[in-house]
Amino acid sequence: RNLTAVPIPSSTPGRGALRLTWQPPADDGGSPVTVYYIEICQAEPTGQCKPGHDYQSYNPGFSNLTSFDITVNNNTYYNIRMNARNSVGLGPYSNVVTVRPSYISLRTVTNQVQLSIAPTTNQNFSSSSHHVKVDSNLPGGLDLKLSTATANNHLSTTGGQTIAPTAGSFNNPQAIADNSWGYRINGGAFGFNTVTETNTNGSNFTWASVPPTATPDVIFTSNSLVSDQTIPVFYGVKVSSTQAPGNYSATVIYEAVGR
Repeated sequence: RNLTAVPIPSSTPGRGALRLTWQPPADDGGSPVTVYYIEICQAEPTGQCKPGHDYQSYNPGFSNLTSFDITVNNNTYYNIRMNARNSVGLGPYSNVVTVRPSYISLRTVTNQVQLSIAPTTNQNFSSSSHHVKVDSNLPGGLDLKLSTATANNHLSTTGGQTIAPTAGSFNNPQAIADNSWGYRINGGAFGFNTVTETNTNGSNFTWASVPPTATPDVIFTSNSLVSDQTIPVFYGVKVSSTQAPGNYSATVIYEAVGR
């Protein structure tokens, strides 16, 4: 009775996980429960089993539990019910719960950072932005991580030149130095109201180094449900007036991980 099902993070690609909890029967007829059975079917979001998908036994039965984790296909709704057996016989079914397993959807306009600048004495900085959209049904929230795609976290320029990362960090962003690049978000130590700047004399904002792939920064954290939320991520480069004009690029990785 009082069956519930809550999505939890799954470490198996393409598979979702659910944590089932319940209470023993209010009346066991004077005989303790010996076995609990779980039955599931693929379901419509409205709560009916899909045509051709009747309830099937999920487990061979277990006892002395009031919580159990199950693994099912991701992005699929399920109906779940259970009942109990004792020496008297098989009891009635519990309430039915309709639930979708845990999922995280991560979408971004691009993961290629492209910064274009034509440096002069008074025009030595440009920035651009990505809009990263995350969607999940995990009630415990998620972390969004950022890193470069390689161990070398430099910007590449035409002609094989590179631009080193700035000295700032996520917790201590700093004014960007000549011939360096970095990222920033809105919030935390960065502040708010970030806008893109094109061929300006320096930047009005502080910046952090984009870390290499082995040590990503957690740039967004939520301890609750994240539903179709967009996180702007800005990238900037500052070069000396002797640097050749052109496009500066790097590939970055966004990773969303359930909490």
